[in-house]
Amino acid sequence: MRKADPRSFVGMLWLVISILVAIGQCFAEKGINDALIDAATRGDLSDVNTALDKGADVNARDKFGRTPLHWAAYKGHVEAMKSLLSRGADIDSQRMEESHVPRHPISIGPLSTPLYSAILNK
Repeated sequence: MRKADPRSFVGMLWLVISILVAIGQCFAEKGINDALIDAATRGDLSDVNTALDKGADVNARDKFGRTPLHWAAYKGHVEAMKSLLSRGADIDSQRMEESHVPRHPISIGPLSTPLYSAILNK
């Protein structure tokens, strides 16, 4: 029976641990971005700022291509919108549906921006 080389075992173990840590970081980033989108949707200013302070992407997108600013504007959460904009949210970002094809004419061009959502849902 062949004896295992401990150096190769340690090397493989290190590689596996490194891969698992990288996967965990990807899930953590998605989690914090989802938390930001959720907070913006609810208009929870404290949670919006906490998520941003923890490294959430201010221009993160949900599965439909909507950003936290889209949601805050759509729901009429002015303070959340101000916070997102002060942290660099893109007011000109356009939402796209899952297939990246606008669902209806109102989703095209400038009519799909957070600003339009805010005006529409005034």
